[in-house]
Amino acid sequence: NPDLWHPFRGGEKPMDFAYLNAVTKSTVMPPYDPWFSGGFLNYYYFGQFIIASLIRLTGIAPSISFNLAIPLLFALTAGGAFSIVYALVEGAKRIMGRKCNSTRGSVLAGLFAIFLVVVSGNIDGLLQVAEGIGRVIFDGGAYGTFDYWRSSRMFAANSPGHEITEFPFFSFVLGDLHPHVMSLPFIFAFILISLNTFMDPNKMVYGWTSSNKSYIFLTALVLGGLPFINIWDIVPFLLFWAILVCIKA
Repeated sequence: NPDLWHPFRGGEKPMDFAYLNAVTKSTVMPPYDPWFSGGFLNYYYFGQFIIASLIRLTGIAPSISFNLAIPLLFALTAGGAFSIVYALVEGAKRIMGRKCNSTRGSVLAGLFAIFLVVVSGNIDGLLQVAEGIGRVIFDGGAYGTFDYWRSSRMFAANSPGHEITEFPFFSFVLGDLHPHVMSLPFIFAFILISLNTFMDPNKMVYGWTSSNKSYIFLTALVLGGLPFINIWDIVPFLLFWAILVCIKA
């Protein structure tokens, strides 16, 4: 839903749009707070900063750029998923000693990864379709409505908290420019960096740091950027990186 203004039809887009405008219009960092005159934005806003940089470079109005950012993030996430699985399949071929000039299998695996990551979600959507068809065939009733929101609240739909179980496709359809959506491409970039680190034949011994300065800088940039885009990412991915380095060392 591309509506940026209505709080019910447009989700939380008014809040996201306010943050994006604040970061785009600010001449100093941290950006001004759109809700509190004279204050600064006390929020993890690096994702908005990246989108705002593209807005400043292209000159496209934020009201249009907002809805261009969603498919951009979708495409970047899909590209990351494809790259990781393609690399894994090609690596597995080399490990098993298979000499194969064709990359068809790796490409198909990468495309399937895109489907699993950014298109499919949980099976609730399929279940709703089956329920609707069942009502038509067996009960002679109407198909009913499809509640895509229900699929994102699967742990306890009737609880007061409505525990969130959003998956990427739901977030892209909803179209909110939330931190957990903007962090997706960077998560896959970090996973790809981690994969390359793990598969690197060079041992992580004394002297490895000095000979891999550019690689370490890239890792620090992506890993450090994750919590600045979405603060909740730092705990699992920092722990993941620490375990990977210990295994590698």
